[in-house]
Amino acid sequence: MILDSIDYTDQTFQLVARQELSRTAGGTTYGKDLGPALWAASYTSAPMPHSEAVSFEASLNALNGVIGTFDAYDLRRPYPLQHADGTFTDSAKIASVDGMKISLKELPAGFKLSAGDYLSLEVGGQRVLHQIVEPIVANGSGETAAFSIRPEPWPGTAEDDAVTLKMPTCRMALLPGSVTTRVSGMHTVISFQAGQV
Repeated sequence: MILDSIDYTDQTFQLVARQELSRTAGGTTYGKDLGPALWAASYTSAPMPHSEAVSFEASLNALNGVIGTFDAYDLRRPYPLQHADGTFTDSAKIASVDGMKISLKELPAGFKLSAGDYLSLEVGGQRVLHQIVEPIVANGSGETAAFSIRPEPWPGTAEDDAVTLKMPTCRMALLPGSVTTRVSGMHTVISFQAGQV
């Protein structure tokens, strides 16, 4: 994974809504959803020796601009908050899907998920990343009640879909012209931006 090959000093990771506002001549405002929200990110590397930086540039160049893709995640929360050491069995599945909510099964008994934790799913051949927006705890059977996620479950999300809680990612591509390289003395800093595909 590109993100795991170097260290970073700066990151943004945001959910970008695909929405618009329209106003009538009479002043009435209407909001419209144009599709599921998508994740956008930017990353800035820690200063690295030039030789290491050139190797990393080669891995970015190998993506062929916007053509290639890579797996991206929020560096601040690679694991659920209450299980930050990552030592748990990552075998959960979706138990139900209802509107903006899902429930999970096959979690460890008493497993805690916090607001801000992430999970990813494979839906229709696409890796989709969701953020949990309310805390939830699995019961003794490893099942949860329904809880809210954003973006809402994509069409095709179904019961028994596998859930990834360790290093959950989404598939991203570099934004055109976003890779910048700054050389200073003995070190190089590389920045780039990406959007979910």
